[in-house]
Amino acid sequence: MTVSQARTRNQCNEVFAWLDYYDLATPFFAADYTFDHLGLDPTLRSHISGGYYEAGHMMYVHHDSLMKLKQDLAQFIQASLPK
Repeated sequence: MTVSQARTRNQCNEVFAWLDYYDLATPFFAADYTFDHLGLDPTLRSHISGGYYEAGHMMYVHHDSLMKLKQDLAQFIQASLPK
C-alpha cells in the first residue's frame, strides 16, 4: 500500500515530518517534494505538517533544534487530538 492509499483510506491520520536545513544525509526539500507529489486530495493535504530544524534528523547534536522539535511535536499532538 502506498502512502497516498493509506492516507486516503484513513482520513484521521495526521503526519508530522521534521525537515532539515543543513543535513547532507537527507536532501533539502525532498520531503516537501514527496508530499506535493503524492496525489492526495487537497482536503487531505492539510493533515500533513512539519517543521524545519538546523540539526536535521540529528536532534541530539543541537540543543535549540531539539527544544524546537519538542515544542512543535507537543503542538502537533495537541492539535491532532479528537475534539
